[in-house]
Amino acid sequence: MSGSPCTNLDKRTKDNGFVHRLNTTYKPNGDLLFYATWSRGFRPGGINRRGELPPYGADFLTNYELGTKISFGPGAHFNVTGYREDWDNIQLSFLGANGLTEIRNAGNARIWGFEADLLLRPLDGMTWSNGLAYNNARIRNDFCRIAVEDFDCTQAVDLDNDGVPEENARLADKGTRLPLTARWKANSRLRYEWEPALDMRAHVQGSLTYEGNRRRDLRDFENSLYGNMKAYTLIDAATGIDFGRWNAQLYVKNLFDTRGQITRNIQCVETTCGDPDNLTAIGGKIYTVVTRPRTIGLRMGYSF
Repeated sequence: MSGSPCTNLDKRTKDNGFVHRLNTTYKPNGDLLFYATWSRGFRPGGINRRGELPPYGADFLTNYELGTKISFGPGAHFNVTGYREDWDNIQLSFLGANGLTEIRNAGNARIWGFEADLLLRPLDGMTWSNGLAYNNARIRNDFCRIAVEDFDCTQAVDLDNDGVPEENARLADKGTRLPLTARWKANSRLRYEWEPALDMRAHVQGSLTYEGNRRRDLRDFENSLYGNMKAYTLIDAATGIDFGRWNAQLYVKNLFDTRGQITRNIQCVETTCGDPDNLTAIGGKIYTVVTRPRTIGLRMGYSF
């Protein structure tokens, strides 16, 4: 059957690209380092499984990065990096008819952001590690229903060659946030170690992980069906002891049993299976994958 997964597509695609990584560093003393990086990578294009769809092209990522690493005190440090990433000819995948994934080139995007991590040792035996990241990731052109040069969504296209151009709707505006990308992420861990007796070392620790809210889909209407994925915070705790070659640890993951939203899926095309007017027999169904529920466990080990 034409368009089925077993059809001989009789298509090919060919790509070539040049990748590089240039880095320079300056170290004025043993505790301070500055660096700059310019790098580039690419993913080759490929063939869509649905025969009537065109092949998709390669996408390229160019990264510009400036950072510093600072050491202070016994084992403490502060690292911070700022970057800009230019993502050209982005490959994005969408769910198509009959459950087949469709890959489209969605134009260009730019990502501004920074990452920082801080490690402190406020007391003997105590370490406090922290991380923070910010990403402002947005598409730099309108995204059209039918791919056209320069992403001009006002251009009608005769998609099925019947002499009647189809309307080329705009699916997402220039400046729309990229999907699955949180603006803010953070983590923190506090750990204390001590020696309760000879040949014993005990520890207690707690950690926090934060993930900001995210779009599920680049396309505005489909994203309105899914809804944005909410921000969430996870807290873990553990205590343990090492004695000779033996070790044991009691831990609790997701202490407050938070249902953090990792991703959302649907069983067929969003405009059918997720339609608010319930076009399917079971109505609109969105499936949300959440974080693992509260888990309490005991680990024991022996070193040979």
